[in-house]
Amino acid sequence: MTEHQLPQTSTPLDVLVCGAGIAGSAVAGLLQRSGHRVTLIERAGAHAPAGYMLALFPLAEDLFHALGLTEAYRRHSIELANYRLYDRHGALLREDRLGELMGAAGSYRGIGRAGLLQLLRSAAVPASYNTLLTDLQVQGEQASVTLQNPERQWTQRFDLVIVAEGMNSSTRTLLRVPTQRLNTGWGGWVVWEETEGRRSVEPGGAAEPASPATGSELWGNGYFMGAYPVPGATGFFLGGPSALCQAGPAGFLDTVYRGTGAIPQEFRTVGDTLMSQQHPYYWNLEDVRASRWVSGPVVLLGDAAAGFLPTAGIGAGMALDSAWLLAGALAEHGRYPLPQLLAGYLKAARPRVLAAQDNSRRLARLMFRRSAAWAAVRDALTRRASVAAVLGPIRSIIDTRPDIGGLLRQM
Repeated sequence: MTEHQLPQTSTPLDVLVCGAGIAGSAVAGLLQRSGHRVTLIERAGAHAPAGYMLALFPLAEDLFHALGLTEAYRRHSIELANYRLYDRHGALLREDRLGELMGAAGSYRGIGRAGLLQLLRSAAVPASYNTLLTDLQVQGEQASVTLQNPERQWTQRFDLVIVAEGMNSSTRTLLRVPTQRLNTGWGGWVVWEETEGRRSVEPGGAAEPASPATGSELWGNGYFMGAYPVPGATGFFLGGPSALCQAGPAGFLDTVYRGTGAIPQEFRTVGDTLMSQQHPYYWNLEDVRASRWVSGPVVLLGDAAAGFLPTAGIGAGMALDSAWLLAGALAEHGRYPLPQLLAGYLKAARPRVLAAQDNSRRLARLMFRRSAAWAAVRDALTRRASVAAVLGPIRSIIDTRPDIGGLLRQM
């Protein structure tokens, strides 16, 4: 496998991808380009809600290049050049240059989830929406699945089933895969403020590149606010302990305004924006880790394998990284049998994903606490610790992506 392209397989597989989210759409597009016969299903409808904002590390750039989406991705994302952190009183603690952290690896870029999905789906086989896998039986080297949509139910056989249904995967439940969940006891709302007209993410669109932007966060005593730019808008997250959030946005904002001496400029209008929305998107901050990723001709991918907390901004990037590694392994079908390819994928991807998830959990322990004394200690620590120190383990993951072809040759 070259740096930016996947080889053509000599022996195509019939592959079912369950879930047309970020990981599923990405792997479906890659597998189709390497010659496999791909069926993509999605239990939800075709409309992608605005959802949340994402920050993608340079890990994703090889994948976008292989899908022919490099220019479209750069037009419809924005470079996050700086990171600004405020203390519990609203005073600026530090500002770091993210470009220096990434170095030659590439740029750290902001994009909305809905925009990213549109982009990836434009390069994938068309999905069958409102379609659910209701039964799965392993029969020899194949999987026999029962699929259902509002019109009919049918059974079909596949050489491989890729489960990319997200953290609450129903197919993972059918497989009886044990999971470990970490519930932080925190949650929060995602709201958007427009800064200019939203941009289409059609690959042929002509949007001008956006200027580099700054992401900002304020860590208070028992609450958190983040501002994350994407082209044409800023996505905000406002969160705290679930008990506080359950009182509703008004009670939450009262706590923030009483606890913060001076609200930074970036956050001065977001309270009004939150209060103006009838049903703002609420995010329960928990993660999940599946104990088993491969069950015969069935493999878990993305959040179905390991779903992330948003603390390190790496979950979507790791889903795309895993999709790239899995597609790279499957492109070698014909040279190696499928069980060996899946074992190679596990060896390449799983340690990286779990290391990134562990890093996000460590950051959660730093952030998601309610104590005036701890907030003061945290401010003192973060005043001295650069974002490079905090995200150093993530940079290490970026720098050490394995060569899946070389790994398979060594097995």
